[in-house]
Amino acid sequence: PPSGKSGDPQAFCRGALPRESQNLTLQRPGKSKKWHPWLYIRKSQCGHVLTGSRWVGFLRDNGVREGDLCVFQPVKGTGTRSKFTVHLLHEPLGASGSTGPKKRVGNTRVNSAAPERSTTAYGHGATAMEKAAPPAPTTRRVNKEQDDGWNHGRQTQRARQLPKPARPYILSSTARLTEEQEREVDRTARAIGSRVPAYVSVMNRSSVGVGNRIYNVTISCAYAAEYLPPGERVAVTLVRRKKAWEVEMRARGGGRALAHGWRGFARDNRLRVQDVCLFQPMEKNRQSLTMTVHIIRHSGKRKQ
Repeated sequence: PPSGKSGDPQAFCRGALPRESQNLTLQRPGKSKKWHPWLYIRKSQCGHVLTGSRWVGFLRDNGVREGDLCVFQPVKGTGTRSKFTVHLLHEPLGASGSTGPKKRVGNTRVNSAAPERSTTAYGHGATAMEKAAPPAPTTRRVNKEQDDGWNHGRQTQRARQLPKPARPYILSSTARLTEEQEREVDRTARAIGSRVPAYVSVMNRSSVGVGNRIYNVTISCAYAAEYLPPGERVAVTLVRRKKAWEVEMRARGGGRALAHGWRGFARDNRLRVQDVCLFQPMEKNRQSLTMTVHIIRHSGKRKQ
């Protein structure tokens, strides 16, 4: 806005963002490459989340770090609300006052609240920002080298801080792994070699029916939106060691839950609290899904 103050974020979302969850098309100024991350819109319309491996790819390709600013400018004249030009303003090295390496970001949650830190399903820190508004006029000059985050004098130093390749798995936001489990999960996920990340869940009392005899496993809404078929109820085939179990996946709070039929899988495979399950999607359509399950026991003394 001409005043230089931030505009009404709700009005921007109503006028510039899609009304339903879908892939966006992002492009940097003067560049031909395009990225297509998933924009997840909560049913309550209270938040918009850029998520998934394609969003992580955008962050990695453009060297986005914690503290950097992303300005999303709608592309006019396209007849759609899904195309944006993204302007990057990289935070100068050392400006944050921290001497340690800066963290890379995972999901970006967009809402009308004040900036805060949160934990995403990817296990990385995410920045909660105001809903983006078109860039306001500014008197500060940003040259091409600043906008791209690269210049000749700092290229080597910046390259050392580039984020590592994305992990081949997504960890449940409530899961906590021991160092040994984390190494084994990473080794197993990389051995699978799938382009789709595995979903990692640590079994709790509800997962294995301790106390209340309720058997279910919850899958986060971010992972479900990006990698699982939509629908209130979806038939799932779980495969482990050439044996298959039929399970029903139900919608729950924006995410999914493996419910009916999960008890049989948990009992047959002697799952216990703190065992780790890697769920690797293999084939999916709108009515069904096949997932391979890899189990990492909490105790090394138990048989696999």
